[in-house]
Amino acid sequence: MSGRAPAGPGEAAFHDFWREAEFGRLEPVDMAVEGGRAALSLPQVFIAGYQASLRKVFPDLPAAGWAALAAAEDRKDPERFPGTVLTADGAGFRLGGCKSWIGQSRHVRHLLVTAKLDGAVRIARLPRDRAGVTITHRESPGFLPGLSQGFGRFERVAVAPGELLPGERGRDFARAERLFVMLACAAFLEARSVGAAQSPVDGLAAYCAEGRHDPARLAALDRDLQAAGERFGASAAAGAVPDWNGDRGLIAMYSRRIQARDPAAA
Repeated sequence: MSGRAPAGPGEAAFHDFWREAEFGRLEPVDMAVEGGRAALSLPQVFIAGYQASLRKVFPDLPAAGWAALAAAEDRKDPERFPGTVLTADGAGFRLGGCKSWIGQSRHVRHLLVTAKLDGAVRIARLPRDRAGVTITHRESPGFLPGLSQGFGRFERVAVAPGELLPGERGRDFARAERLFVMLACAAFLEARSVGAAQSPVDGLAAYCAEGRHDPARLAALDRDLQAAGERFGASAAAGAVPDWNGDRGLIAMYSRRIQARDPAAA
C-alpha cells in the first residue's frame, strides 16, 4: 500500500481515503490488515474489519462503496416498526418493514437485508438508493459514536429473484465479523509499534484465511489481542487516539464469548 493515511479520524475522512486507495479491491484479509493499519480511530478500525467480513461472506459485492448487513429489528415496538418480509410480486418480490441498525449509515451504498419469505429467512441485496428505501440516523449512538448508525425503512421495495441470497449467510457473517474486526484491531495496534514483536496479526490473518473453526486456537489469539490492547492502553500513544477510553471496548467486544467456548477453560 502507499502508506497514506486518512485526512482525519472521522467516518467521512475514512470513506474518502478508502475510495481513493481502492481498498475495496483487496482480498478480505488484506482489507482488514491494511484498513486497520491506516485507521486513525477505533470507529475506522471497526469499519475496516466490518467491510472485510462482508466481502468474505458476500464476495460478489461491488468493490466500490461500503456495504452493510441489516439484520437487527425493533422488538419493543413491532407495531410501529415491523420486521422485514418479502412477498411475491409477479416475477419478483417486494420488501417491506424496518431494521433497527445499519452501520456506516451516512456512507453505505450497498445493503444486505434479512427478511422472511414464506417463513424462511432470505437476504435481499439492494443498492441504498433504490426506490422505497429510507435510511435515518441515530443522533447519539451509545458505542462507537464516531460510526454513523442508522435505521432502515423499506416500503414495497422491488427485489429481483437474482438479488435474493440464502439466509444461512447471515450466520456465516456473524462468525466472520468477529474474526476480521479482531484482525483490524490487531493491525491498528501493531502499526503503533506497541509490543509489535508480540503482535497477533500474523496468527489472526492465518486463522481468517484458513476458515477452519478451532475454539482453542481462537481463544489463544484473542488473549494475545487483549494483551496487546492492554499494553497500548498503558502507553503514551493511547492518548493520541481520539476517544480511546470510550471506544477501547471494541478490542474486547467478542472476547467473553470466545473465551467461554475455549475447551481448555472447561
